[in-house]
Amino acid sequence: MGAASFLSFAIKNPPAATLKKARESFARAAERRKSRLRDARFSTFGPEEKPCAALNRFLSEIPLESLCPRARLAAAEAQLLLDHRFDLLGSGPVRVERGMRCAGLEGIVYPQGAEAKPDPEGLWLKEVVNPANFSDSARLWRMVSPGYVPIDWQLDFKSGYRWSERTWSPDIEYGNARGADIKVPWELARMQHLPRLGFAFALASDGAEGFAPPDVYAREFRNVLLDFAACNPPRFGANWVCAMDAAIRAANMLLARDIFLAAGALFDDDFERALARSIRSHGEFVARNLEWQPTFRSNHYLSDIGGLLFIAAYLPQDAETDARLAFAARELRDEFLLQFNADGSNFEASTCYHRLSLEIVLFSAGLTLGLPQDRASALWRGGDSRSSHPNPRVEPMESHKLPSGRLSPFPPAFFERAAKAVAFSMAATRHDNRAAQIGDNDSGRFFKLSLAGRAQVSGGAEIFEEDHLDHRHLAAAAAGIFDSDALRSFGAGHEIETEIMKALAGSPGLKFAPSPPPSSAGDPGALERALAESRGVPASRRIVSVFESGANLRDGFEARAYPDFGLYILRSPALFLAARCGAVGQLGNGGHAHNDQLAVELVIEGRNIFADPGSFLYTPLPERRNEYRSARAHAAPLAAGGGEPGRLDLGLFRLEDLDKAECLHFSENGFVGVRRGFGAPVFRCVEILERAVRITDFSPTLDLEKNPPPPPFSPGYGKRETD
Repeated sequence: MGAASFLSFAIKNPPAATLKKARESFARAAERRKSRLRDARFSTFGPEEKPCAALNRFLSEIPLESLCPRARLAAAEAQLLLDHRFDLLGSGPVRVERGMRCAGLEGIVYPQGAEAKPDPEGLWLKEVVNPANFSDSARLWRMVSPGYVPIDWQLDFKSGYRWSERTWSPDIEYGNARGADIKVPWELARMQHLPRLGFAFALASDGAEGFAPPDVYAREFRNVLLDFAACNPPRFGANWVCAMDAAIRAANMLLARDIFLAAGALFDDDFERALARSIRSHGEFVARNLEWQPTFRSNHYLSDIGGLLFIAAYLPQDAETDARLAFAARELRDEFLLQFNADGSNFEASTCYHRLSLEIVLFSAGLTLGLPQDRASALWRGGDSRSSHPNPRVEPMESHKLPSGRLSPFPPAFFERAAKAVAFSMAATRHDNRAAQIGDNDSGRFFKLSLAGRAQVSGGAEIFEEDHLDHRHLAAAAAGIFDSDALRSFGAGHEIETEIMKALAGSPGLKFAPSPPPSSAGDPGALERALAESRGVPASRRIVSVFESGANLRDGFEARAYPDFGLYILRSPALFLAARCGAVGQLGNGGHAHNDQLAVELVIEGRNIFADPGSFLYTPLPERRNEYRSARAHAAPLAAGGGEPGRLDLGLFRLEDLDKAECLHFSENGFVGVRRGFGAPVFRCVEILERAVRITDFSPTLDLEKNPPPPPFSPGYGKRETD
């Protein structure tokens, strides 16, 4: 706690509470100093794994029929991965290596770093890692294949800014250097490309055209993990700052290994022990750095427990892994029911964070359902997880019988809400297969087993451009847990997600029958009254816009209300309209919400009339962050000269709910909502006519202004469409 924060606390609280807070602060500082000294003197790699301690497996084969339709693109992407060319967070496909020259971010380019000069003995790492970890790092490097070129894991390969793997990770600073984005090395180090490298191995082993020999992909997988382990000692450098990223990384490493082995790959014992040691270090790090708070948790904590569950399930069974498995399963159950609203939507007020969080829940729950009996028994025993959670003691979970007769640690309410969560994602998907982009989008994922997008030609080579707004893979993954033709049809093209989930979960075959969302809300007469009131205000306080259609918009019409999220959807074969009106999310923190109340996404006969512009960037350019969060960036009613309805100066990840937006009416006839952040009520009325959508904005007391042109559309983090 900083001096200013402590002084504020002392003013607001009694002396006894202030003294307690001071003691806790001193104790944390002393423990931090002790830990820093220990990690500077001794290796942080953890104990060696026993020769017989093999990681577990959950996949027995890879369903090639689900991969073959994408084989051509898989071969092209696999070649890029072999060349260490990554396209992440708007970077474009770039080869990531030490000493590379970076393109820069909006003219900000940091100096080029030193090139790597690796030698077979690993002596080059003396200048890379801290002295206490050199011996372990060099030993790992000696296992790397000759000629392998190391990746620069500490580099923001957009701006060129570089963190140091010699810096103790709690001392790593970020968000303080203009243009530098620590999310870039974090994203690369999540290792989400490795499962797809495993699929390339499977296709190559089956003789598919366009692939290198299978052993090339297995060798690359082995080298990449050894490279990372050697150059990123635990608790040092940028990639040991955040437990969420370590958890996602471990889960991807484990699933990728499982895919390789299921496709017939063989790895030597030394590598298997090194990998198991790394996974155990990841588990220890995540367990001791859980991103848990008593009043507010987010997708970070959900990621922590999802990764911890994968780690505990794949590590050899012992008292510690059993306890952590039970802890993670219990927390997954409880946190899912806390972070997902009763209507199935996620509590962060973001459709893209809904996707990330639901991925974590589905795959983690699937793995739990598929545990063999000897591992599942840990869930009924409970235990002590030895984590940083203030209440690590895990009481035995109740068992619930699935339709197949197998036991589940998750109650029926868990799966009912999971089904609603998948249905919410499907409802928020437009006819072009893109989700309505409400709130933040940092392109975050748990696994990337099948990418949605299109083939592009760049530099004479075919590359794949990912579409970060296509969320159909969620339905495909859910089809591995729920037996549903509707899910399989919606997720068509992503069948590998279904097959992997079925293999992990043991095909539980639950029925997908979510209760439908309400089709109306509010006062039935509010629309007529609001329109009548609008006709009585001066012209400067009223703006009417009409968007015509050649088709009957009311044919096949549906209305779906998600009041917990604050999203109201009207759709037909010729129409998609989503109105944003509700809480800022995160129990009032609003960290991933925008000043977008009463904004609409509107598509008529395939024409994009209004679309949320996205997020673009977070910390590297704060002014861009606020530009995309602002009310003026969204298709929402604006008060003339009214400024922002919610303050943007409280922090890049906080937004107060000053609008107190309220849905007054929602039905097949339209929508009426009110926002109050401009100091007086501002209303929006949406009417769905047969061949037009009419939007009427008005205020009884404030002049309104028309929306300015929005910033360039950002379909994913770091990406902008400027055409």
